[in-house]
Amino acid sequence: MSATTKAGPPARTLRGITDEFRALADLLSEGAPELEAEAAAAMDAWYCEIVGQESAKLDGYVDLIRHFESREAVAKAEADQFRAEAERYAAIAQVQANAARRLKTRLMEHLIATGQPKVTTATGRTVRVQKNGTAPFHVAPDLNLDAVPAECVKVVKSLDSDAVKARIKAGETFPFAWFGEAGSHLRIH
Repeated sequence: MSATTKAGPPARTLRGITDEFRALADLLSEGAPELEAEAAAAMDAWYCEIVGQESAKLDGYVDLIRHFESREAVAKAEADQFRAEAERYAAIAQVQANAARRLKTRLMEHLIATGQPKVTTATGRTVRVQKNGTAPFHVAPDLNLDAVPAECVKVVKSLDSDAVKARIKAGETFPFAWFGEAGSHLRIH
């Protein structure tokens, strides 16, 4: 096998092309009103070379962007399929967990009703165990916070962002809040 290489100048990067455009713009903005004909022709040739390479480089970028966007669409479609499958399995697991929980509840109710703390059967031993830790804490659903002692109530302060935004839009300034620059995005047609 032999490796083939292209002859000619090395390909420029998009960043390199951008830098060359800036350098050309700097030369043109500095320059004397009457450039020598030879220098003007060299600059024209340089500009045409940069534009040609820029067009090819941008086409390559756009093709690569479209390639990745198409792969993204395929991956999202596959993810949706897998998500649906995962949801189906999760639903099956939930049904099994609910069935086990219902049976445990019935067994616990039986042990409580018959006053048995434990039962030994041919397949194993079942023991009713008292939970360690804190007893459940309940709050009345119709609680009136005004009737609760002040030391038992938390007061939470937070910034009203909507009010601050409205006041800034109306012309006020605040040292703690301001609007930044709006972002931009690339649209490829």
